[in-house]
Amino acid sequence: MSNILIIKHGSLGDIAQACGAIQDISENHPDDQIHLLTTKPYYDLFKKNPNISNVILDKRLSRLNLIYLYSLMKKIKKHSFSKVFDLQNSNRTSFYKKILLPKVGKEIWSSTETTLPEGTTKLDFDKDSVIERFDHLSDFQKYLELLHKLELYLPKSHV
Repeated sequence: MSNILIIKHGSLGDIAQACGAIQDISENHPDDQIHLLTTKPYYDLFKKNPNISNVILDKRLSRLNLIYLYSLMKKIKKHSFSKVFDLQNSNRTSFYKKILLPKVGKEIWSSTETTLPEGTTKLDFDKDSVIERFDHLSDFQKYLELLHKLELYLPKSHV
């Protein structure tokens, strides 16, 4: 059994949309413990989600608060996560990857930055409309390949 971390701070609409991805991750990692890092407004909500084993509170204090960053790093590192799904894709979570988990590579940390097509930056990605973001996918098979790369598969009932 491995530990998997999902990061989602977001707004309520983003949280609602993330629930499908969380369910997919859980269904595709049935023998693993799913942990979620989130903020206070959503802590209790995620505690009730049956796909999540543990919720870790991120107080989102200043990045200059070294005591807080150290305590958050200890909370995260004690679980020895085998995979991290960054569903937030924010400057803060990018900072967490660089500062709290600097040795973690693309094979463990999955985010927009680690799954973009070669030569594309997150800034380029964010400038495009949602439809243009998927122009590099010319057919359904490439879409499935992208889902596989993100480790978000269709539940077995949909295959």
